[in-house]
Amino acid sequence: MKKYLGLLTFLLLITAALPLLAQQLPVEMMVHNRYANVRKGPGTGYELVTTLYRGDRVLAERKFKNWLRVLIDDGSIGWVREDLVEVFTPEARQLSNEQADSVNNYIERLAIAISGLEESSGLILERIRTKEARQDSLLAVLGLDSVPSRLDTLVTGGAKAAEADTVAPESPFDPQQTVFETARGWMGRNLYTSRVGVLIYDGRVAPSAEFSFARAFTPEFAWRIELASAAFNPDQDLAPEEQEVRTALNAGLSYSYRPGGLVVPYALLGAGVMHTAWADSSRTDLDVSFGAGFRMYLTKDLALDAAYRGHVITVEGKGAELLNGVSLGVGMQLPKFYPSRAISAGGLYLSPYAAYQAFSPRFSMDVALEAGIKLGWRMYERLAVEAEGGYLPLTIRDRAGQMKTDGARLGMQLLFYPLKPDRGLYLLAGGGTLLLSGGGRPPEGTTNYGYYNWGAGVNLQLGSSCSLRGEFSHQIFTDVARLVPEFEVGRAAAVRIGGSVNFTF
Repeated sequence: MKKYLGLLTFLLLITAALPLLAQQLPVEMMVHNRYANVRKGPGTGYELVTTLYRGDRVLAERKFKNWLRVLIDDGSIGWVREDLVEVFTPEARQLSNEQADSVNNYIERLAIAISGLEESSGLILERIRTKEARQDSLLAVLGLDSVPSRLDTLVTGGAKAAEADTVAPESPFDPQQTVFETARGWMGRNLYTSRVGVLIYDGRVAPSAEFSFARAFTPEFAWRIELASAAFNPDQDLAPEEQEVRTALNAGLSYSYRPGGLVVPYALLGAGVMHTAWADSSRTDLDVSFGAGFRMYLTKDLALDAAYRGHVITVEGKGAELLNGVSLGVGMQLPKFYPSRAISAGGLYLSPYAAYQAFSPRFSMDVALEAGIKLGWRMYERLAVEAEGGYLPLTIRDRAGQMKTDGARLGMQLLFYPLKPDRGLYLLAGGGTLLLSGGGRPPEGTTNYGYYNWGAGVNLQLGSSCSLRGEFSHQIFTDVARLVPEFEVGRAAAVRIGGSVNFTF
């Protein structure tokens, strides 16, 4: 009987405790573990809603097995394991939400720093492995790596086995990487090349100056612009009308074979125009250019460039003519530069320059060097205007001999940047006058010649207030007095190639 009374008493106690347990929910609880995952259902297989950290508080409103359905501060609802939380009491509270966030942020920063150290150590190990691989490859090229194994082979297997084990050494240079630096790629690289050489035409040879700009768009292929100028028979004082000045401007593609090597052969093909000035006349012909050459890198950015160029020009009434040229020069490979917005628009700049001026024979003048200064204003991102003045020591040749005179050139031109402002390529157009000192030249004491000009250039930004420029312009003089034959007046032309440095205020 007592046994049944004890069992009945236990059942009554349980029945009375059930409402008390039900009344414990909802209750405010706090995460006491380092973190707790909140999921969409009561199980680890459900999708993750969010992650709570030690000290975060939630409102538990329902229980299923060992999972609690909780309401989070941001209004979302999920399930969390019961053993990861505890009933919140102000006395047992360890950290505030702000303090917990601060601790968590600090832990995250430490984790990022540790990850960075791991990456740095990995890069250092990779560089060590790369150097070891290059040393092994160099030993392979010299044939030194196989000496110990060959000695063992000779001892154990004889000379025939050693010969059978010989393997041709491989080159240590990766064809897709530069020899001197592997971190910098081929994209966004500008190649500026200046060359001097000779141009051969119809049995005559003339010294030539050449300049090219190339930009790669794949490791092997690049688009390029080339400018070349040559003056035939420049030393014949008695017959200056026989001088012939040829200027070629071409654009096209080039292909480099094994672009990462120490010596890089290349081939090119392009099209453009060739301007020819001789005696009292000039003409412009269509020019198709082709050629080949190689670059030998002295450093990662400096290379010797040896090249051959062929120019096929179409002359009206005469068919096609072929000009051949060979040249040697220096190429400089630079990354792409981005000017600041302050330079792109609203910049006032001062630009000292030096140039090489080649006159057409009608002038009866030798080629001359020019030095001067430009004052410009970058009105907009793509538009600038500048005034320029320069000094030229001139030599005028006639049948009586030579005459030295001082020349000054004053002009104004407009610059337009057709591409994005950070590309640096610009077109120019303008005009001015060429002044001569002394009593003037016949007829009637002519002392100045008006001209208009057009051309193109490249502006390479070096810093926030300094840039390097290279420029080509073609000048057309509307009224020129020529001394042979005496006092003949007509139109003439000149070609100017120069460089300058812009200082922006």
